[in-house]
Amino acid sequence: IAPLIFSQGGREEVAEYLRTLVFAIEEKLKCTTIMTSHIPVGTNQLSQFGVEEFIASGIIVLRMVKPENKFVRSIFVRKLRGTKTDLTEYSFEITRGRGLVLRQPI
Repeated sequence: IAPLIFSQGGREEVAEYLRTLVFAIEEKLKCTTIMTSHIPVGTNQLSQFGVEEFIASGIIVLRMVKPENKFVRSIFVRKLRGTKTDLTEYSFEITRGRGLVLRQPI
């Protein structure tokens, strides 16, 4: 979503713009929206602007971790509004013919 935010406005302006965008897409097109957001490297932030996670109904975090001296891809559901979620982080692989395949918990 970073390329969609042209203004250098504050968090309130960014939040209102994103909220308006998501509601317009969902109401007019009757569909679910999926947005991706960059997480600044070396931080514990969930998004670049700090407001995206409050607008989203769900957050799935993908990242690279190094649990045993080897990088692996990991995934976990941070938030899914209205649904009880398991906060376990899993390693995963992207395989030909199967797509995203969950492996063991990290």
